[in-house]
Amino acid sequence: MYTLGYGYEIAEGRTDADGLTLGVGARYFDLDIDATLEANIIPDINVKAADSWTDGFVELRGRQTIGDSGKWYVSGLLLAGGGGSDKMLDYGASIGYRWSEGFSTSLGYRAPEVEIDDLELTQDGAIISFGWTF
Repeated sequence: MYTLGYGYEIAEGRTDADGLTLGVGARYFDLDIDATLEANIIPDINVKAADSWTDGFVELRGRQTIGDSGKWYVSGLLLAGGGGSDKMLDYGASIGYRWSEGFSTSLGYRAPEVEIDDLELTQDGAIISFGWTF
């Protein structure tokens, strides 16, 4: 999965890092599945599938500093689109800490999902991120 997008800040926050951004872009998927189902009473079943497609999307992304120190923040993401697939969603939220002007870390949850034909794929779970800006 590869993503390319552009965002425009539509609302400013309390600090330079805070705000609400509206974006547009494209996400390319390259899917390659090779699975084997094993059972003791029947022969193994091998399933293979491959496909690739590109979806356009719109995105809303926000970040807000919390507390008086200016170090802690919460952020969220909501992305929706389609085109090559029937439906694509990506959403998540995190809480982070800004160690210095250019370095931050965050912990959160993210759930990108895509539906194409009769196949629905979701990859969700905890995330950790390290940010470095210059």
